[in-house]
Order: sequence, then C-alpha cells, then structure tokens
Amino acid sequence: KLNSGKQLLKSKYRINIIKTGVITGVTAGGFIWLHNYQKNSWWSGQRGKFHFQNDWNYSMSADKTGHFFDGALIQAIYRGAFQWAGFSPTASVWMGALFSIAYMTDVEIEDGFATDWGFSPGDEAMNIAGALYPVMQYYWKPLRSFNVKWSYFPSTSLTSGEKHGAFLDDYDGQTTWLSINVHDFLSKKGKSFWPDYLNVAAGYGVNDYQHLDIRYADFYIGFDIN
Repeated sequence: KLNSGKQLLKSKYRINIIKTGVITGVTAGGFIWLHNYQKNSWWSGQRGKFHFQNDWNYSMSADKTGHFFDGALIQAIYRGAFQWAGFSPTASVWMGALFSIAYMTDVEIEDGFATDWGFSPGDEAMNIAGALYPVMQYYWKPLRSFNVKWSYFPSTSLTSGEKHGAFLDDYDGQTTWLSINVHDFLSKKGKSFWPDYLNVAAGYGVNDYQHLDIRYADFYIGFDIN
C-alpha cells in the first residue's frame, strides 16, 4: 500500500559523493599531466596567434579516424566512471560525451595556437562525432552491432628516430577498425553455427604519410574477438 507519493518519485540511483570526488580528482590530475605532456611533445616552441587550418588531406585522414576513436574512448571511460559513482545510465552516457567533447576541444584550441598546426574544423567534427556515437548507440540498438576499435604497432619511422613526437600521431603504426557483430544479423539457424564472440572487422591505415610522393593507404579485413 502506498501511503505517500514520495515513494513513486524516489530514484533507485544514489550518487556516491566520494566516488564522484575521485572522478573529479583523477580528471584534474590527468588533465594537467596530459596537457603538460602534449605541451612538451606537440606544442613545444610553437606558440603563436590562434588560427584555423583545414587539414583533411593530412595523413590521408588517418588522424580523423583517430579523432573519432579518441572521442568514443574518452566517452566510454567517463560513462563507466559515472555509472560506478551511482549516476543513471542516461545521465552517464550524456556526461561521458560532454566530458569527452570538453577535453578534445581543449586540445584542439591549443592546436589553434600552434604555428605548425591550427584549429582543425575537421578534427573537431570527428571529436564530436566520436563522443556522440555511443549516445546514438544507447538510443538506437542497431548501431550497437558496429563498434570502432584501434590497434597500434610502432612504425619504423618512429623507432628509427626519423620521426620525432608522440605515438599518438604515429599514423604509420595505427589502424582503425570497424568491428561488425555478425551474430546480430543471422537467422536463428545461422546463430547456431556462428560464435557470438566472432566479429568481422574492416580496417584502415596508412604508410609513409609524411612523404607525399610515395604514401599509400592500407585496407584490411579480418576476424575480431568481441
């Protein structure tokens, strides 16, 4: 028997203040560390006037797929963190996206002050798209069958010292994958033959992207363990 309307309004989610404080502290510490790391590796000695730069052709767009993945990855980390702290799934998925966009936009703004770079509208568009893709998956179930993944092996140009900088822009060593959950599209009979953990993935990577006369793209297809 209900004796008060308050019972209907009571939420089953309880926000844990201590866990929320941990998230805040780790975020602040991580932001400071990453900012200093990028300042010393990407932006060192490059401070100038803020400017825009369209760079769709840079690295044969391997950086754009990377920005999409980074946006989705940061969203997933914060989404999980906020759920751990007691926030509802809906609040967590949106807060994860907002935190991802905020961090990636800060990086892009700093690029805007770098003389060799610039604020890239293309990068920012992919940052936002990557952060919002998990939100779209949350609301539209069919998208959950398609997930972006990333693999990396240091390139020869980085290990030989030809290229200086962070592994984050070592695009010759990176591959971005679109992993498809085949099991979701099979009939009941087909599901009995195809393992639910075995996906098919299509990948994209580049080689010698810094050398315009010899650079080329790689396309892959293979199996992926879900």
